[in-house]
Amino acid sequence: MKMIDFIRDTLNNQSGLSAWQIRYIKSRSSQLYIIDHDTECMRTVDIKKFVITVFVERETGGKKVMGESEFLFVQGEDLKSKLDAAVSMAGLVDNEPFILPGPAQSYKAVKTADLEIKNNPDKVIMRIQDDIFKAVDREKGISLSTAEIYVNLFNIEILNSRGLEVAREDTEIYVEFVLMAGKKEHEEVESGKAQRARFYSNLKIDDAIKEYAGYALDSLSAELPPTGKFDVVFSGEALDTLFNWFITQSSGAAKYERWSLFEEGRAICQGMNSSITYLFFISAVSPLLSQTV
Repeated sequence: MKMIDFIRDTLNNQSGLSAWQIRYIKSRSSQLYIIDHDTECMRTVDIKKFVITVFVERETGGKKVMGESEFLFVQGEDLKSKLDAAVSMAGLVDNEPFILPGPAQSYKAVKTADLEIKNNPDKVIMRIQDDIFKAVDREKGISLSTAEIYVNLFNIEILNSRGLEVAREDTEIYVEFVLMAGKKEHEEVESGKAQRARFYSNLKIDDAIKEYAGYALDSLSAELPPTGKFDVVFSGEALDTLFNWFITQSSGAAKYERWSLFEEGRAICQGMNSSITYLFFISAVSPLLSQTV
């Protein structure tokens, strides 16, 4: 019996469940680790895992509610004990009831996999390494400290208690690099970035290296500003990060799960403790001051 069939049978025989969903994820990750221009390690990592979600519908205070709990399962673990714990946890959650999608759903096909990553990941990873080396060599006064390159392929199957069975392929590129400016035995400054892309054509690693090389060189001559009150302009990545908290609070999940501090028709900061607002602003802004222009 296949493991996914074993899990399905176990879920169908579990008492107290109203519905369930299984995500079977198989991933292959080609990974390259670089120090300076030397290869420290190159490896391939294969992972198989099941993400299982259980739903428990019940009535509380004369109202129907849906409890939900999710857990990770890998072959060799005790599925029954994990499942019992998840059912107990789901019984403590009071979400609005809903129905899982069934097999009759139809969606427009979207391209989610880079065929070259799927068929020849090692070729793609070496091309990215080449791109990094060439981009760094074009920047005067900059050297590569370290870099990590991951080229990932995911095969994902989803099935649920209503008979839904679908599958898709995803690809992902993850690159992290650290650049060094300055001379050895003198002041040195590092600047680094991590970025992701689904397709190689969207990565644009040379643009990122050019941008962060500029940050590293600017840091060599940067000085602390005098004390005072000044206008500060946030742009690019710093501006995006500043608004992350507001985006999270205004999300559908925050509203549905009832933890958003926002209310319709009410000013964002109205009713919020002023000290909390101040602490949030400081925590959001202080890491970004080095990126102001």
